[in-house]
Amino acid sequence: MVRFVALRGFSFLLVLLFIWLLVEILGFNYRFSYLFTNIVNFVLNFFLTSKIVFKKNPREVNLFWYTSIVLVCIYLSSFLLKFLKEGVGVHYLLASVFSVLTVMLVKYFAFNRYVFKK
Repeated sequence: MVRFVALRGFSFLLVLLFIWLLVEILGFNYRFSYLFTNIVNFVLNFFLTSKIVFKKNPREVNLFWYTSIVLVCIYLSSFLLKFLKEGVGVHYLLASVFSVLTVMLVKYFAFNRYVFKK
C-alpha cells in the first residue's frame, strides 16, 4: 500500500501540474484538461503499478480489468470534480485533489482484488 500511495502521489502531482498548464497557460477547459491528463497518465501508471507496486510483469496483468477499473474511476472522479466545482463552488484544483484522493483508495483495493491478484 505504501508503494501504491507513493506512486499515486507522484502521478497526482504530475496530473495537477499538467492540468494547471493546460487550463491556465493554454486556456483549455478544466474538465477536458482533467480527463485528458488522466488518460495520458494511464499508460505510465499501468507499467509503474505493475512493476513497482505489485511486482508483476505487465504481460501477466489482466489488462481488461485494469482498464475497466481505471475508466470507472476516471468517470467517478470526473463526476466528483464537476459536483465539487460547479455544485459546491470549490476551486478546480482543490476539487481535483479531493476527487483523486477519494478514488485512489477505491482503485487500490480494486486492483489488488481483480487485477494483480496472486
